Amino acid sequence: MVFTGGPGDPRKVAQQGVDMINSKDFAGLQPLACKKDQEDFQKMLDTFEGKSGEFDELKEFGVTDSDIQKLIDGMKIELQLGNVKDNGDNTATAKVTGNMSITADVEIMGQNLADLIPDQPIDEEFKLIVEDGSWKLC
Repeated sequence: MVFTGGPGDPRKVAQQGVDMINSKDFAGLQPLACKKDQEDFQKMLDTFEGKSGEFDELKEFGVTDSDIQKLIDGMKIELQLGNVKDNGDNTATAKVTGNMSITADVEIMGQNLADLIPDQPIDEEFKLIVEDGSWKLC
């Protein structure tokens, strides 16, 4: 007997997530998010669109919306997908490593903001679950 229509390999969704993050396609991540994390994904999307989050704090120091867009555009994210483990219970984990850096030329109080923000090493484990018959990042 052959079964079809299952969720398939979780690696495919994990790789889609990594690829979208690397290309800064944060809106594209939204459909990959599980229902319970939809709000968190929206907050991340808003932050990287300069609508809220940590970038709001910069406005208090005179950083303009244009400067924030330069920072976002100057952000470089380089993630690699490592081991993906299907736990066999409709959950999986995916090892993700890499680096995030900012190369934008934006000044705040006479200093280049990119020089003040150190590169961020990334060493995370994405969790995935099967929801409505598909793998989702959760």
